[in-house]
Amino acid sequence: MTGPCDQETGKCSSCRNDTLSKSVCVRVCVSVSLNFTSSSSYLRAAGNKVPASLLEKAGRLRDEGGVGVINKLMSDLPELLNRNREILDVVRSSVNVLWTQSTFSVVAK
Repeated sequence: MTGPCDQETGKCSSCRNDTLSKSVCVRVCVSVSLNFTSSSSYLRAAGNKVPASLLEKAGRLRDEGGVGVINKLMSDLPELLNRNREILDVVRSSVNVLWTQSTFSVVAK
């Protein structure tokens, strides 16, 4: 038979185990996330050395105008999309006219 003290000690022990499990889970998740972030950035998980290929890419980006150019290109995209739609609409209408003319000429013969 277990008394109230034994029951409370069991509850405390269970709570402690849950806390430890959660703590371990959080640390594992953080570790996995950090490893993924460092590997996706081409950085080594241990050390501060940046690979030469990444430095070359950064240098080329800087030489070609940097992030400002990329931001400008991104902001121009909606306008370019609208222009492309206008061009496609003109081409579609031209094709429809040609299709209609060729259909009528076949029917007329």
